[in-house]
Amino acid sequence: MSSDTSQISEREREILSLVAMGATNQEIAHQLHISINTVKVHLRNIFEKIGVASRTEATVYAIRQGLVQLDSQPSLVANEPADMALDGAPLHAEALIEPVLLKDDLPAPPHAREATVIATHIPAVDIEQIRSVAAPRPPLVALTAVSVVVLLAGALAYFLIQRQSPPVEATPPAAPATSPAQLNRWKKRTAWPRPRADFAITAYDGKLYAAGGTGTAGPTGALDRYDPAQDQWVSLNEKPTPVTQVQAVTIGGRIYIPGGEGKNGEVLSTFEAYNPRSQQWETLPALPVPRSRYALAGFEGKLYLFGGWDGSQARKEVFEYDPAGKKWIALDSMPTARSNAGAALVEDRIYVIGGENEQGAVRANEKFDPTSSGAGAWESVVPLAAAIATPAVVSTVDSVLVFDPQLRTATQYSPAKDSWTAPLAIPADTAISSRALPLSTSIFLFGPPGGSGAIDLSEYQASYTTLFPVIGTGQ
Repeated sequence: MSSDTSQISEREREILSLVAMGATNQEIAHQLHISINTVKVHLRNIFEKIGVASRTEATVYAIRQGLVQLDSQPSLVANEPADMALDGAPLHAEALIEPVLLKDDLPAPPHAREATVIATHIPAVDIEQIRSVAAPRPPLVALTAVSVVVLLAGALAYFLIQRQSPPVEATPPAAPATSPAQLNRWKKRTAWPRPRADFAITAYDGKLYAAGGTGTAGPTGALDRYDPAQDQWVSLNEKPTPVTQVQAVTIGGRIYIPGGEGKNGEVLSTFEAYNPRSQQWETLPALPVPRSRYALAGFEGKLYLFGGWDGSQARKEVFEYDPAGKKWIALDSMPTARSNAGAALVEDRIYVIGGENEQGAVRANEKFDPTSSGAGAWESVVPLAAAIATPAVVSTVDSVLVFDPQLRTATQYSPAKDSWTAPLAIPADTAISSRALPLSTSIFLFGPPGGSGAIDLSEYQASYTTLFPVIGTGQ
């Protein structure tokens, strides 16, 4: 391995791997809980260290050095526009179409090269209609690759705009009909064999980690890992302190679980972290105050805890933890005191949604700016159409999905438009609870504990890849 490769940090290797898989800067920021500006800084440093000037060159370098494997990933970008060299700005329509990746580096017959288009989950794209636009024809005029990209982007934009649902702000959205295409995007996964409720879930290295919760004997410290590639569960070293009513977040390769409720129902200030590489737990500085049923998010290498329950009432305090200094600090409180809310990071803002307090379930949707303080830190945005006491809140690249376990509905919040829509229907046989997690291009939803001795696990493919012919130049 070359000396310049040895200078690449672990975080830079993560980013380089995502670049090689075709991820945009926004997708990388979402996956790693960092800002887009931070992604750009990392990319600039990577390019300087390995002596390249574009994402394509960086990808080729990573493959040659054995830093990444692209067995089933999108092909390299050929003739990429200048503005994709560092910024990674894709051709898109309403921010719903990811970059078009041309497979020019692979042999192909004339007029039959392929392009990969990744479309996000809102709204569904009718691939057959797209094929009718992009189907190969005898080339009366040879089109350049750039022309093809523009035509495809325009066609996709047309269908996306035509199918986009109108925003819903005042009344609860009606459950949409489940089309066959939508049903195909749901998949049953191997059930979790150790049923429990109110556990913590997070992701690391393409796998799900589920810890704590209320089992048959009360709060537990059990830790299990699910590998989507193998569709398999394994048990790992238990958390030292059994807890329930907790959340988890992964920062810097460690899984953090603050507070929770112990075996006698007491609210705890215990703070522990798990290292997936060493498979060891570490006890960290305790929370400033005991908390459970809080919302949790990570951003720019720090942990943010919102509200929660102190044993007698819902709270509005916000705490930040810096792993580098191993220190907690108090930040500006939320406008609305609540427990059991959900938190989601979109770009550089954290949205705290739903929950409940002494007045009952709340509709609150409040935006937090981790880089500001005082009056500028919080902003109330368009609330939920209907209050949700225990929502499952999941962030995507540019939006927030909110699942209501009681009504079995799913709504989407668009920060760019500050509005809500109803993006998907939940199949009748899919069990959901207040626990859901995004991982790569999918969302994993856990069902409630049942009498079967296991918890249902379902996967919703939030984005997908399809291949179709593109008119080539024959070169």
